[in-house]
Formats: sequence, structure tokens, C-alpha cells
Amino acid sequence: MREPEENFPYKLESWTATKPAEGVVDERDKAWTQAVARGFHEAETSDDRLPKLITTAAADQQRIYGVYATEVLQHSLPQLDPVATYASFDGTLNVGERTVPADMITAVTVRPSHRRRGLLSAMITADLHDAQQRGLPMAALTASEATIYGRFGFGEASRFRSVTVDTSNGFALRSAVTGSVEMLPTSSAADLQVRLFDLLHAETFGSISRPDHYRSMVAGEGSYDHPEPDRKVRVVAHYDVDGKIDGYVSYKHLGYESKPVSLEIIDILALNSNAYLALWKFLGEVDLSAAVNMPGAPMNDPLLWALTDSRRYRVTREGDSLWLRALDVPALLAARKYYADGELVIKVNDRLGLAGGRFALRVAAGQGQSESLSAEGTADLELDVAAFSSLYLAGVSASTLHQAGRITAQSEQAALKLFDKIFQTPEPPVSRSSF
Repeated sequence: MREPEENFPYKLESWTATKPAEGVVDERDKAWTQAVARGFHEAETSDDRLPKLITTAAADQQRIYGVYATEVLQHSLPQLDPVATYASFDGTLNVGERTVPADMITAVTVRPSHRRRGLLSAMITADLHDAQQRGLPMAALTASEATIYGRFGFGEASRFRSVTVDTSNGFALRSAVTGSVEMLPTSSAADLQVRLFDLLHAETFGSISRPDHYRSMVAGEGSYDHPEPDRKVRVVAHYDVDGKIDGYVSYKHLGYESKPVSLEIIDILALNSNAYLALWKFLGEVDLSAAVNMPGAPMNDPLLWALTDSRRYRVTREGDSLWLRALDVPALLAARKYYADGELVIKVNDRLGLAGGRFALRVAAGQGQSESLSAEGTADLELDVAAFSSLYLAGVSASTLHQAGRITAQSEQAALKLFDKIFQTPEPPVSRSSF
């Protein structure tokens, strides 16, 4: 894919993940997978679990990238072990009553001894160009570090909170919930979460596809980050008054050494607020625990307002969730759902040369139309592609980014107010996927 050069003594290779034949893992796939584990400081995957991980990648039809040193020092890791890894697969992003295809990026690592040599740049630019050529208007990732991807045009698009809820004596909800809850065989979580997530994904603004590893993760069969099985995982479903499942939670007990003794939610999906609160009522009443941790709570979590004592709800962390990178601005502007009419001219700067230009947006009756304009001429707003990508789902306002020095406005207040009016949404974007 890219051969070694004088200033780049590495070979960049790419291939598509394939399911191991008869459970026998190819040596290249094995070395690549172990390199990913090392990159995230995880334990190396046992040989008996490797076929499962490779099969999961194959289910996503992942495009695998590996960077290989042309020369290796004596006693160092073998040449077959990549010094950098990267993968991507196709998914969809909900932009309001419709979805757009997206290039979903994962497994990005660079061996510490080979940092700052352009390895990530080589992989990510190759993948972004490939995605654009295949007609994908957006790229997406969840970032392990917040300072890495801005230089490649990615912008933070949605946020999440980690919360701990005190479920000791006195935990209660303000209102009664209907339906019933029941424990399920843990293995049933794999298919159940797919069904529930697909329904939620179709109706949730800002939702992005889930990778296949969620099937095994929620069922306690391991995930990409933690490939070994976890037999402490439990699964509970909520049934509505007609006996149909409309929500579920996968969780585990963290052990009696945790202080306070806690449950941790692995995944919770509910098709309505009644099911969501009913599942929380169940968790709050589980014996031999005094708290419930939820790593990925939505920013507008109704649970906070449903508790009789809101001080039991404690935010332990707030962070970035989904990062986006525009690859086709006119296509994105035309695809998105809008809640106000108006016209704007936007200039987007892109140092990678993928999505830059001057674009007109006209919105009428919630539908946008966009076209590319000549480079010369004025624009109501000028910004880089990372800022545009952050604004696209209205996870932040143009006024806020202008105050942060990220946007230039022709007539400041009028242009900023118009942009925010056009792009505002009834609810903040919500992503329930990590990849």
C-alpha cells in the first residue's frame, strides 16, 4: 500500500479481516491483534480467544492497517509485529430522521519506541482518502486521548457523563413504573441488544452504529478491550404491560472489596422512559450493593429528575463521546434534519484537502440544500473542518466556538445567531457506542 522511502523506513499494509478457517488464526492477524493489546496496555490475548476477536473484526468487515519496520534490531520484536495499528469499518450516523454512512475508526496504536515518525498520519490519511473515494461523507471515532485527532480534522461532537447513584437505604423514584423485570440467560443479551439498539439508532439524533464486539461484551463473553470471559455479568429485561421486551440492562457486581459495594452497568438500552426508570428501580433495589456505576450516562439523564433525592446522583466524570470528521460538506448539509429555515454561506478550511471550500446552505421546511461555491467571495462564517464537525450535530453552538476563537463571522452576532437557529435541535446528540 505504501512502500518504504528514505524518510519513511516502514511499509504500510492493508487487508480485510476474515474469519479464521477452522479456528486457525493467521500469523499476521495474531501479531496485529497482540500489537493492539500492547498499544492499549492490555494483557496479550490468549490463543484460544484470538479466533473470537478476529471473527468479530470480520463480522464488521474491518479494513486492517499495519505499519511494519523494514529493519529490526537483534532481540527486538519480530518484523511481523506491526509498529503501528489501525482499523476502520462502515457504519451509519443518525442526523435526524435519516442516517448517513460513516467511516468508523478503531484500534489506533503506535508502539512507544516509534512515536513521532508519521506513522499515524500515514494510516489515517490513507483511510480518510479511501473513505472519501468510496462516497462516505463522514468519519468517526471515540478517542482514548483528546489531543490526537484535531490535527486530522476531527472535532468533538457529543459528550457523556459517568455517574454513581447511591442506592443505599432510602433509594426511591418519584413516580411508579409499569411492567415487570426478569432476569434472562446471559447469552440472550447478544441478540437482544442488537434488536433494541437498532430501534434506538433509527430514532436517536447523534447515534452511531455499534461494532459487533458488543454482542460478546454484553453477554460476558469478552470484548476487544477485555477479551477474556467475565462470568459475573448478569442480564435483566423489562417487559411492558403487554409482555413485550422494551428495555434491558447488562451489569455486574464489582465485588465486596469495592467501596461502597457497587454494581456496574455494562449496557442499558430502553425504548421509553418507563422501561429505563424501571430498570434503574431494579438496580437500585438489588441486595448486597449500595451504589450503581454507569460509565456512559446521557447528558440529559431523566434519572436525575426521577429520584426522590437527586443528591444520590453524582457525576464522577464528564468527557467527550463521539468525534466526527467531515469528508463531504455539501452532502452532510443536505442530509441533516433542521428545525428552522434560513440561508448561510460557510467557508470550511481543511489542511488535508479533503473537505474544504465555500458552501451555500438553504433550509426550508426542515430540508437542507447545499452547493459548492467558487473559492473567491465572502462567507457568513469561516472555520476549520474540525470546528465544522463539532457544530454539525449541535453538540456545541457557533456562538460558543466563536467565543473560543474557533470561528470567524462576517457580521458576528447576526451570522452566529442565524447558524445556531438553523442548527439547533430539541435534544443534544446521544451516542451509545464506543469503538
